[in-house]
Amino acid sequence: TATVKVPVANWRDGQKYRCVVTNGDGEQLISETAVVTMQKPIKVQPVSVEAVKGTTAEFTVETSWDNVTYQWEYCNANSNKWRTSSMEGNDTATIKVPAGSWRNGQKYRCVITGADGRSVTSEAATLTVTDK
Repeated sequence: TATVKVPVANWRDGQKYRCVVTNGDGEQLISETAVVTMQKPIKVQPVSVEAVKGTTAEFTVETSWDNVTYQWEYCNANSNKWRTSSMEGNDTATIKVPAGSWRNGQKYRCVITGADGRSVTSEAATLTVTDK
């Protein structure tokens, strides 16, 4: 047919489609190629930060979704247990973390939840605390 419908799925990202049209005489025309590009829910992932002890480190995430809630989590160095953060901005796109030596090696990530209840978790970024 003149239209093809494909179910939306992440594994389709980058797939290419084209149409071959054949007339009654057997002559063919081939359409230009269309590429499936999935919209990534997280446009900007948080980036690891090196901060001097006593300053404030910031981690930021950016989403392509509208009407979202944010919840930042942290994981202590040498641990795999994620906990809800209570730092300033823990429910915004940017969290602010005081750089104390006890936070050296902590990881931060953000859980973003859409109005429809879907959620996605960002990649983790690490805080490295230095003396200067």
